[in-house]
Amino acid sequence: MIIQTEPLVSFLGDGAGAVLFEPNYEGLGVQDEYLRSDGTGREYLKIEAGGSILPTTIETLQEGKNNLYQDGKTVFKYAVSRMADVTDIILERNHLNAENLNWLVPHQANKRIIDATADRMGLTLDKVMVNIQHYGEHHFCNSSFGFV
Repeated sequence: MIIQTEPLVSFLGDGAGAVLFEPNYEGLGVQDEYLRSDGTGREYLKIEAGGSILPTTIETLQEGKNNLYQDGKTVFKYAVSRMADVTDIILERNHLNAENLNWLVPHQANKRIIDATADRMGLTLDKVMVNIQHYGEHHFCNSSFGFV
């Protein structure tokens, strides 16, 4: 689906992902997880109409309320700081630091966000799984796409 809003043009895809881990007795695998959702900042990335609160009408289409709005600079800064913050939370909870990481498998939303997050955390890019160039942005399933 192509969404065009002056001056924003985005290409968004749909996808699904799952990661299967088998049990092991060597202490390997997923040790912890931290999932969260945060609606603050929603005024910086939104579509005003088209949902149940403000359904699509001729008027909302004519007024551009069904178009995607994004304040790119603000969204970028927020994404980088939050991705690094949640990684730090996991590391802290497990008495680790960035030097202990073998791999960071980030949400594959944007290569610039991934690179800036790695830089903020002091990680070299060879420790960061990136495959957005092959699969694109697939919203919530992107982290599982990182294992593909």
